[in-house]
Amino acid sequence: MEIILLLVFVASVGGQVEIDVRIIGGQDASVGEFPYQVSLRYDGHHYCGGSIIDETTILTAAHCVQKKNASLLTVAVGNNYLSSGEIHKVDRYIKHEHFDSALITNDIALLKLKDPLEFNDRIRPVVLGTQYIPAGVRSVASGWGFTVAPQFSEYLQKVNLRTTDLQECYNLNANKTIVPVRSTNICTFTAMGEGTCVGDSGGPLVAHRHQIGIVSWGFGCAGSIPEVFTRVSSYIDWIEKHRY
Repeated sequence: MEIILLLVFVASVGGQVEIDVRIIGGQDASVGEFPYQVSLRYDGHHYCGGSIIDETTILTAAHCVQKKNASLLTVAVGNNYLSSGEIHKVDRYIKHEHFDSALITNDIALLKLKDPLEFNDRIRPVVLGTQYIPAGVRSVASGWGFTVAPQFSEYLQKVNLRTTDLQECYNLNANKTIVPVRSTNICTFTAMGEGTCVGDSGGPLVAHRHQIGIVSWGFGCAGSIPEVFTRVSSYIDWIEKHRY
């Protein structure tokens, strides 16, 4: 089954950078396999992903909350089906103070929930990765991104990926877009037709049961160019400073 993960699609059109995202070439997630996965909703409609890091805090991408009204934001947790799940209202969001929407740098944000989550087998926080992840590490991304545009997947999808060399990622993307790849990013590539795209942005990239990345951007969807994530280990201090 075609899987689409939330990844930012970046293209230069008339000098403007456009962001889009999803998961392709994966498979259905098992029930409870990703208890930290959330669907981020705006005015009731899914548009991004995120991950639970404690009872009141959701980790996502800054571009997912850019120019959003917090009163219209909710998150759905605890179910693989996009049309169901436990809905929680967002009290406020904290976007990285140095987020650059043009260059997509510091693409990280936190959502603070109005009421705390009650953890169970299907609702549980992810452990944040604090170690630098090199190339060649097996990882998994999950989300409800487009399977057939413009439709999101009704069932949570997952795709197995592998981290790639950062310099190679920089070189390959530099030929396509002005958006830079930095040391605060992490890249993945497995094969054409396997990766992330629209509706998966802000979602988690996990290796060895630790979240190592946040879906950020990529040139196209599951193509021949590595996809780019925010590197979680680069922002541990920022997360700890703002989560409480």
